[in-house]
Amino acid sequence: MKKFVALMLILVFALSLAASAEMPFSYYTHPTKGYSHVYPTEWLTLDPESIGALLEGVSADNAYAHIDLNAYAEQIRTSGMSMFINPNGDNFNVVSLNIGMPYTAQQLVELLMPSLVEQMAAIMNGAEFMVKGDVCKFGDNEYAYVLYNWDGILGAQYCICESGTLYYITLTSNQVNDTWAYLEIQKMFEKVLASFEEK
Repeated sequence: MKKFVALMLILVFALSLAASAEMPFSYYTHPTKGYSHVYPTEWLTLDPESIGALLEGVSADNAYAHIDLNAYAEQIRTSGMSMFINPNGDNFNVVSLNIGMPYTAQQLVELLMPSLVEQMAAIMNGAEFMVKGDVCKFGDNEYAYVLYNWDGILGAQYCICESGTLYYITLTSNQVNDTWAYLEIQKMFEKVLASFEEK
């Protein structure tokens, strides 16, 4: 009985630590593209409205000084992409494309995923795909998705298309060698996917 009580106390303590360590979230709405979702409050937000000021504000003592934010600037400006990044370089982004009609996640798996995997494999030579196209659900949202490991980077791309706009939501993490850190990133991203909605 004493062992059981001790184990229960350890479990309660571990759960309370996990709850207290949960990252805070804020709500994001894209300025022109008509979608919204949550994101970790402490992560940097890059979108067409913020990118210019952010690039000017990154100094040598900034937590993001070691990350080349300029590498994302042109894509953000031309595609309207939004991106969320932490000082470790873990990030996720959202790109939208108007295709004129809705598709279910299963239809996206069948119609889009084979060519997407082919394109990604050509760009990321040697990428190992753990999932080459499947359906998953977070909250009320169903996604077609792929998962890959490339050169020490774990990546996942999720696609959803409910009203004629196709959204690519991509996670990239360099936490491949730190299981706990990656699990925290994945838990965060599942909240993002569950909260995603069109406006």
